[in-house]
Amino acid sequence: MRSKLLPALLLLTTALAATAGQPPQASGDPNYAGSASCAGCHSEQYQAWRGSHHDQAMQHASAATVLADFDNSTFEHYAGRYRFYRDGEQFMVSFTPAEGGEAEQFQVLYTFGVEPLQQYLLPSAGGRLQALPIAWDTLQGQWFDVQGDLQPEPHERIHWRNGGLNWNSMCADCHSTGLEKNYQPTSDSYATQWAELNVGCESCHGPAADHANWQPNATSLRPLPSGQAALTGDQATSCGQCHARRGPLLAANGAEATATARFSEMHYALEVAAPPLYHADGQINDEVFVLGSYLQSKMHSAGITCSNCHDPHSNQLNQPGNALCLNCHEADYNLPSHHRHAPYTPAQSGHPRDYSGTLGNGQLLPEQSLGNQCVDCHMPGKVYMGNDFRRDHSFRVPRPDLAAQYPQLQLPNACGSCHRDRDASWAAAAIADWHGPVRDSHFAEALLAAQAGGDQRPLYALIAVTGGYNQAPPIARATAVQLAAPATLGSELEALLRQQLNSDQPLLRRTGIAALSHLPADYRLRVLAPLLDDSHAAVRLQLAQALSDITVSQLPTADQATFTELQREYRRHLKANSDFPSLRYQAGVDAHRRGELEQAAADYRAALALDDRFNPARYNLAQLYYQRGDRDGATALYRTIVAQEPRAGAARHALGLLLGELGDSAGAIDQLLAAAALNGSGRSWYNAAILQQRSGDASAAQHSYQQALASEPDNRDYLAGLVSLLVQNNRRDEALAAVRAAIARNPYSRELLQLRHQLQQR
Repeated sequence: MRSKLLPALLLLTTALAATAGQPPQASGDPNYAGSASCAGCHSEQYQAWRGSHHDQAMQHASAATVLADFDNSTFEHYAGRYRFYRDGEQFMVSFTPAEGGEAEQFQVLYTFGVEPLQQYLLPSAGGRLQALPIAWDTLQGQWFDVQGDLQPEPHERIHWRNGGLNWNSMCADCHSTGLEKNYQPTSDSYATQWAELNVGCESCHGPAADHANWQPNATSLRPLPSGQAALTGDQATSCGQCHARRGPLLAANGAEATATARFSEMHYALEVAAPPLYHADGQINDEVFVLGSYLQSKMHSAGITCSNCHDPHSNQLNQPGNALCLNCHEADYNLPSHHRHAPYTPAQSGHPRDYSGTLGNGQLLPEQSLGNQCVDCHMPGKVYMGNDFRRDHSFRVPRPDLAAQYPQLQLPNACGSCHRDRDASWAAAAIADWHGPVRDSHFAEALLAAQAGGDQRPLYALIAVTGGYNQAPPIARATAVQLAAPATLGSELEALLRQQLNSDQPLLRRTGIAALSHLPADYRLRVLAPLLDDSHAAVRLQLAQALSDITVSQLPTADQATFTELQREYRRHLKANSDFPSLRYQAGVDAHRRGELEQAAADYRAALALDDRFNPARYNLAQLYYQRGDRDGATALYRTIVAQEPRAGAARHALGLLLGELGDSAGAIDQLLAAAALNGSGRSWYNAAILQQRSGDASAAQHSYQQALASEPDNRDYLAGLVSLLVQNNRRDEALAAVRAAIARNPYSRELLQLRHQLQQR
């Protein structure tokens, strides 16, 4: 069995993340004036902000800020027993492991959040703060585990003592103002600083020291830097810095990022609306926050922005219930003739949180819904972190017909949020009865058709913005770009992807670059070089990644200085965020592509040290070991993947091939058959058949060859293998029948006709 059968190097595009670490502290950055400096001139806005969720995003732990019961209350957990108590002015947590042993004591330094839950931050080595997973439910008044049924083990990244619940890298950037993470890779420690502990005025309006420090006899204030004064126009640029699922770019590490760079859309790279973060139709699934769904909406396309619905200072809705929607929409939408439920009244009595209250302003759970609220149908939601119900902001028309059409994709539908005893077909029939059988075209139809059946043509139409998808928002087109199969030179898809490089939308330029990154170096240089000085950081860094195997001497002299600076920027990005296993892994991929195998191996191992279950790094490390001739090392790595992920078909396939090379035919066959059962791969069936044939098990080999052909009926390798087996066992007539069946599908194939002739001459 030849080495070319091993899987290719996984060049996944994923978003990466310090001296002994110092405890987090104020930076004293002179560019920031602090929120209190705004109160004198902007009293109304300041008073609205005071006491808001932004104001209370992070606070020093004190009797005034801690909401939980620290009066010797306890919480029993799968891992052990937590006791919450006071030691003078200090708030303490005692943890006793389930397996017994000494109890550990932790001091709570900060509160994190305020409603519907409050978490607590504990100090850890290397300047870290860690978020305790046992949080206080401020609505029910009880302790609970925000991780639910996950039950992570101590070696897993999502365990609360590890990176998944590390404040410095996972939380701080959005819960404090002017955050500088300051991760130091060599010591694996942090010296994190903030300009203001909570989310203050300058988180949204930018550093304001020059604006605030004016002379008493001045006739006017010095204006804020361009674009940092009022949140006008597309406020998603500012709100989306935090209210989005996004990857970090140039992390704020002192001199490596200016205050202006920290305050901009260039601070992050938005994730597209693809699984597993989103459902296959773009509805929210994982904890994606708001921006990604909002950018899918007609509201965003029409110019409706965040402050049309939300007061940006108090964080409350501008009006309760349907009154908010009726600011723009016709009153008929508030009638039972439209929503088909009981009439709406401003305060629905008897609910734990009525629509006129201040506790969330309409954030009712599905079981508290009455069906007559606009948000019930057009903003269904999901509970995250155990008790935090958040709504989908794509404002879409309910489409239970799509959920019924594609049951294998397990799509939610708004009707099912309340009618949990009814299926999607029932809901689709009800909507058709109310509003007729025809639904308006939606980009979700293209995304679903491709993901359900593998038909890429609807994606091509969506990428090109033609036909029924001509109103598709950029994020939908970018999602289609990411979902589309890798392009081949000269294909229709390749032409469509090249068009995205000229888009005025950074998200489309970025996803276009990523989709073309697998093509040959000379092509990438020619097609991507015009973007070297792109104005958007996310695009530039994606470009640097795409060209990470290119040397400066390969570029024209005029572009060399720009390319050199781009690579410096990219390396700063990787270093600043190297506390994320995904970016340590990406550094390894880059080194691997350049042929720097020792560096690549070091980076892959570093990624696994951060997260032992980050198996993309283990896959590539196994491939690297194989390249160097270390088959035993590669085998051990694949065995670990299979042990951690029993349904990892690709790992089982690779392990089977390696075991075959090492002479363990029985083990190889077991792994290849398991891979075939998991991924339906004809190649796994085929390789199992070869080994079964060599082992003398003709019956099993014939079955495997036939399964391979069933998955790819016109694959000549699979047909040749079956014919070889049948001829070897003196079953020429059966071999001839198999060839004739192939000729019936391909009547002009010279290769098949010659094979038939050879069999007839035997």
